[in-house]
Amino acid sequence: MDKALVVDDHGVSPGLKLGLIQRDYSVIHASHPSDAINSLRQGLRPDIVISDVDTHPDYNGVEFVRRVRQQLNGGTRIYLWSGHYGNGQPNDAGSLDKTFLGLYLDGIVDGFAPKIPGTPTASVMLDLIDSPNFASFAVKYGISPFSDVDRDSLNRMIELEILRRFGLNLSFGDR
Repeated sequence: MDKALVVDDHGVSPGLKLGLIQRDYSVIHASHPSDAINSLRQGLRPDIVISDVDTHPDYNGVEFVRRVRQQLNGGTRIYLWSGHYGNGQPNDAGSLDKTFLGLYLDGIVDGFAPKIPGTPTASVMLDLIDSPNFASFAVKYGISPFSDVDRDSLNRMIELEILRRFGLNLSFGDR
């Protein structure tokens, strides 16, 4: 059975827990990012990590996922979710904050599930987990990860999707 680590100070919603169990994941909850980091140090190797952006007043999900990616390297899918984009603004505008796009382009997270008005947050996260890639998830929900994105970032996103989906390492530009 695969393992899903959910880091959220509000607990794991019943809908998310049921959905993960139905997908054959054992669900491990951490209320605080430091608890999750300690579990990873003790040998926990989850297949999926899901973290709320606003996990705790003194430790946010963005810092947490950077540390998790550094500690686990590859093999673990990491997702963020939030009712805000990280800039304090509700995320019903249909575009992603550059912070989250940067985390994605840097290979730190595999996707971001915003709160979609009228759709349970757990359903949105489960759709993200089930999606073949973040771009197809974004299209389904009308999220525009391409708003105000420069050509190099867009090329990097395409490279990442090809690498994640087909295992082909391409380079469209000089770096």
